[in-house]
Amino acid sequence: MRQKAAITWAERFDRESADIFDVQDEVTRRVVEAISGKLGEKKLVARSRPSNLEAYDLCVRSRGKCNNSRSDNSEACADLERAVQIDPNYCEGHTNLAISLLFGWIVWGEPQEPGRAKALIHAQRAVEIDPDDSHARRIMGCVQLYERNWDEAKFQFDAAVRLNPNNADAVAWMGELQIYLGDPQAALISCGAALRINPRPPGWYFWIMGMAQISSGHYEEAVASLSREETYGTGSREHLVPALALAGRVPEAQEEARLFLAGNPNWKVGDLVANSPFKSPSDAQPFIDGWRMAGLRE
Repeated sequence: MRQKAAITWAERFDRESADIFDVQDEVTRRVVEAISGKLGEKKLVARSRPSNLEAYDLCVRSRGKCNNSRSDNSEACADLERAVQIDPNYCEGHTNLAISLLFGWIVWGEPQEPGRAKALIHAQRAVEIDPDDSHARRIMGCVQLYERNWDEAKFQFDAAVRLNPNNADAVAWMGELQIYLGDPQAALISCGAALRINPRPPGWYFWIMGMAQISSGHYEEAVASLSREETYGTGSREHLVPALALAGRVPEAQEEARLFLAGNPNWKVGDLVANSPFKSPSDAQPFIDGWRMAGLRE
């Protein structure tokens, strides 16, 4: 079997399938040169990459699943555990496993341990493998935020953006950090900046936007953000519930709560409050009020 790739306007590449990662690097370099001219003294930074095609495939299949449902996230964790067993030095395998383990306990009601400790281990391992990887820095920031290491989380998000100014994911997560620091207006600005960088984002951008709108008292706007096709029906439903309730749409909030609990039967207000890294407990109050108005159990 031979693997072929092409730059549409000119060149073709013909390699053995085992060389696919070399092909990716070569195509990247040729595209950059074609768009911006020869690189001259500027060098492309070498990126950590997988050494095993199966590990790469498992990682690709896991992307984005942590936001969708408890079952999707569990499947992603299993695939990524396998990926890093096959290729222990695969940076993205460790980063994606870290965020999936994190979401297991902060969103999907899994026990904090061992997922919480393992998430930190894998995030640290990813940064150790490639400290110049913007994605790894962003994931480390996510994990540190939920460890309540707010300064370290900001440091990692800043590093992610410094390494790649177009890392809209890191800018969006900076918005989530600002929500938990009690600055929803700054969070809204960060969300807007992320959407300018990536105008066709994954649905979780609107999840963060909706949280910032709840925190700033813009409940109908939060309902609109959290009801968007990109995010509706995912884990963001846990924040659509209080948005609806606080907007005075309690029957709708109760129906969304019923749908959310159908997939997350162990979810309790107290657990989410305990897991959410608000620096000041008072900043969590709008969310608590909305969940209680919808009748969610303590």
